[in-house]
Formats: sequence, C-alpha cells, structure tokens
Amino acid sequence: MQASLIKLRRKAEALFQQNRLVEAKAAFRKICKAMPKDAEAWLNFGAVVGLLGEFPEAEAAFRRVIEINPHLPQGYFNLGKLLVLLGRMHEAEACWRTYVGIEPALPEGQYQLAKVLKNIGRFADALPFYREALRLNPGAAEVLLDYGEALQLLGHFDEAEAAYRQVLALNPASSDANAYLKLAHLYGMSHRFEQSAEALQQVLRLDLGMKGAVSRQFATTAVWQGKFQEALAHYDEALGLQPENIELRWERSLHLLRLGRYQEGWREYEIRTRYWKWLDVMHFYKFAQPRWDGSPLEGRTLLVYAEQGFGDNIQFSRYLPLISRGDLGFDVHGD
Repeated sequence: MQASLIKLRRKAEALFQQNRLVEAKAAFRKICKAMPKDAEAWLNFGAVVGLLGEFPEAEAAFRRVIEINPHLPQGYFNLGKLLVLLGRMHEAEACWRTYVGIEPALPEGQYQLAKVLKNIGRFADALPFYREALRLNPGAAEVLLDYGEALQLLGHFDEAEAAYRQVLALNPASSDANAYLKLAHLYGMSHRFEQSAEALQQVLRLDLGMKGAVSRQFATTAVWQGKFQEALAHYDEALGLQPENIELRWERSLHLLRLGRYQEGWREYEIRTRYWKWLDVMHFYKFAQPRWDGSPLEGRTLLVYAEQGFGDNIQFSRYLPLISRGDLGFDVHGD
C-alpha cells in the first residue's frame, strides 16, 4: 500500500474514533475508490454511513465486503444488523445463518439468528439457537429474557417463567425490571391478573423510566379482562410517555377499531407503514406508484393488493365496489 494511502487510512480511522463521521466518510470513500477490493475499507465505510443514517449506501458497502471476501464474518454481522434495523427480517435470517456457519462458537450470532426467527413467528425454530447461545454464554440475561418470550409465545408458560426467574437469580440489576415486565405479561396471558399487577409494581419500584411500558402492559391486561375503556385510558397514558413508539401506536389503533371509533382508528392504523412487520412484508412488493391517500380517484386506476392474512382479505374485499363508485363516506385520513 502506498504511504499516502496508509496515512489516509490512519486519518480516517482517527476521525471515526473521534465521531467526526462526515469527514471519516469522505476519507474512507477515497480509500475505497483507490483500493476497490479492500474489504476492511468498505466495512469501515459502511459503518460510517450507517451511523449517518445513509442506509442504502451502508447496505451496498456491506454487500461489497461480502462480494470481496465471502468468508469474512464481519460483513454478514454488519449487514445482518442493518437488515434487522430496516425491518427486513427474512433477508436478515439468511445473513445470520451464514454468519453462524462461519462463527458457530460465538454466542452473538446464535442469539441474533434466534431473535430474527422469533420476530418472524418461527418460535420453535428459534429455540435451538437460543439454547446454543445460552450454552456458550450461560449468564446472558438479555438472551434469557428473549428465550423466555419465545417459550411463552409457544405456550410453554412454566419454562418461560423459569427463564425469567433465572434472570432475577443472576441479579443483574439493569435486567430485573425487564424480567418483571415479562413476568407481568406471562401472568396476564395465563389470567393470573393479580400476580401480573404485582409484577408491574415491581417494575416501577426498580425503574420509573419504564412507566410507559408498564402502562402499555396494563392496557393489554385490561383488554384480556374485557375492560376496553380502561384499556384505552392506559394506552393513552402510555402514548403520552412514549409518543414515538410505533408498535404502541399500532396497538392503540387496533383498540380504537375494537371500540368502533373507526375514523380515528383507521387514521392511526396508517402507522403500520412504519412498523417493521409491515416493512418486512412490503419489501417484496416493488410499486413505483404512490400509495392512495383516500382522495377521489377521478378516473385513475387503483391497485388493490393483499397486505394481511386471508381472513382480512376476505373481510374487506366487500368494500371494493364502494371504492370503484367513490362511495366511501370518509377518506382514510378522516379529513
């Protein structure tokens, strides 16, 4: 490597360490241009632009790393993390599987693959990877909490509770509140409502910063009990504390629909377009046309596609003739 490039690399790395990301980006770009087959340079460039929020460029850089050296685990690690951040879980699964194949003895890869499988609803498939991650790192509270949730979603309540209580036995103070929160959810699912409320009080005792999460769980528990107006009050409180929580807003929109508050509910339901589960599905649709905003069609063609399950598609297909006649009564934004 030329002396000037060695100097430029050192400068770029120093800028990166000093969090001078824009300058580091420019420096790493020059290195990548001068040495297009330098996997390390592309890896660093991808990390910098990723931190700057320039995700398409970051993805391209990490894919370039994999193209240059398909045996370099860090390329798959960084790409896997980015794909999860972008909500593209099915693509992330393939990435993490490759990483685990290269680095089977590292618990992080096992854990990340397990989380992705859990997120796309393949709970049973996730369990072996959680167990391997815990075998490799038995005291990992974060992994235990996530493993317990997968067990809980499979209906294995006793095993899930044991995992949460193992976290409490490890006594990592920062994880205790999360363990009690997950216990509260488990107790609510199994209709042990008094125990759920007690666990939520423990969360608040340990961490008042989790009050929004506690209010959300109180809302969920109230729904399970059929106390729908009480649930809405808890959702409103939670949203006041966590206004940027997309999943919470989506849950609240569903509750508004449950209560028959359709204009407000459907308007809020649009938040799903920023929710990773929707993004993961919609990534496979390549539409150049804009989404319909509910305004009059005025001779334009409306493409209707399947976004949800069969039940939803059948349920709402009866509204297609109304759309074609422009007879909706109100637009999707309630204006």
